[in-house]
Amino acid sequence: MKQNKRKKITYILPTYNEEAGISVFFNQLSEVIGELKGKYDIEYLFINDGSTDKTLEILKNLKPKSSCESVRIINFSKNFGHESALAAGMDYIDSDAGIIMDTDLQDPPAVSLELIKGWEDGYDMVAARRSTRVDGFLKKFTAKAFYKVFSFMSDSRMPEDVGNFRLLDQKVIKAIRRYGEHSRMFRAMVADVGFKQKIVDFKRDGRYAGETHYPYSKMFSLAIDGIMGYSIKPLKMITKVGLVICLFDFILALVLLINKFVHFLPIPNTGLPGWTSEIIVIIFFAGLQIFILGIIGAYIGRIFTDVQNRPLYLVSDEINILNTNSNGK
Repeated sequence: MKQNKRKKITYILPTYNEEAGISVFFNQLSEVIGELKGKYDIEYLFINDGSTDKTLEILKNLKPKSSCESVRIINFSKNFGHESALAAGMDYIDSDAGIIMDTDLQDPPAVSLELIKGWEDGYDMVAARRSTRVDGFLKKFTAKAFYKVFSFMSDSRMPEDVGNFRLLDQKVIKAIRRYGEHSRMFRAMVADVGFKQKIVDFKRDGRYAGETHYPYSKMFSLAIDGIMGYSIKPLKMITKVGLVICLFDFILALVLLINKFVHFLPIPNTGLPGWTSEIIVIIFFAGLQIFILGIIGAYIGRIFTDVQNRPLYLVSDEINILNTNSNGK
């Protein structure tokens, strides 16, 4: 009687300069996987995003602990960024499901088992939501502000405190591959595809070692990509602001014109007196025009980048590491 082939789950693991903690992460994740007792074939897909330390060397020496585990390394030719690494993960995966995790141990490996349980219950996407997080006040405040602004600006609904740590069924991965934009925000993209979803709460730990690779400048840039990639409300707001200013200007002109004949307002020479007030008005509207042009320019820049159609990433080499121990489980 023919046995059913085991399903395969791939852990998609973007990595950049994690030499201090990558071995610890892999050992903890592999230990957790042992609890599945060979139920699935497990692949660890590391995307080395142009690391400049010994991360790649350490990855090459990782040893799967059982016959149902394997390691694959996609080595970028240079640093293309976290979003490009996630795009590569979507392109290279050939499994029934994929789990996206950070490799700095902020995403606890044990939580991935809960994500798998949700998938087994029939959900196409199981996301991990941070119930607590080890961050400073400013980072917590800006994160909360972003989710509020994104919800207001976009028609898509992104769950608050849900990052990239999630399981995606094969059908979701295939859908995400169809998104071809270059200025990407993965969590916004995932929020846009739909499908049957479940959320699992977890406690987010601090980094095991090293410093964050997402300073506030990168977070701000990512937030802009997320908002402008999934909303044209900023352009609509420009139109509304312009109409309000025109209406205000028309009313003011009408009032001053009537006052020229009726003199119901104590305005000398029926105009705005003083050099200072004139300069303030001029600077205000000049600044407003530059701000509006900046928003329009950002959208045009996105069009320019997409029209160029340059690759999101370039792969230097691909490395496969299989378990060679005949005594593996």
